[in-house]
Amino acid sequence: MSAVPARLATAPADVVPIVEAQRSSEPEGDLLARARAFAEPLIGNELTKAGESVLDHADAVVVILAGIGGSEALKAAAYLSYASEQLNKPEEVIARRFGESNARLAVETARLERVQQRARGTQPLPRGGVEPAEQQTEIVRKMLLAFSRDLRVVL
Repeated sequence: MSAVPARLATAPADVVPIVEAQRSSEPEGDLLARARAFAEPLIGNELTKAGESVLDHADAVVVILAGIGGSEALKAAAYLSYASEQLNKPEEVIARRFGESNARLAVETARLERVQQRARGTQPLPRGGVEPAEQQTEIVRKMLLAFSRDLRVVL
């Protein structure tokens, strides 16, 4: 393998070959490297609720997606969806740098992740401490809407 490109200098050893393989096999094979480079300053110091680095978590998701044959766009969405949480206008910013399709996938994936966290009870509940039936119904509706826009968000 050649020297690690500067934008991958901080990537874990198991992520670098995935990005390099993508770069050599796809016409726009640098999407994954660009997505990681874009996300790193935004999520590099962020932690999940479990205390894990968000960037490390995204790297692990990319490794899993590569293992199941996920597309480059899907792997890039792993980084972009977490980065979108740190942006004021995520869809606009991501679309400008990565295109509309990648922006929609990232934003919908982030939205679905929030809905899943809410459903699992890992996001704070409203003031009363209990989610009314209407809110639970709304959560399910949002999940179905996310699925209908882009089936890739299910992965």
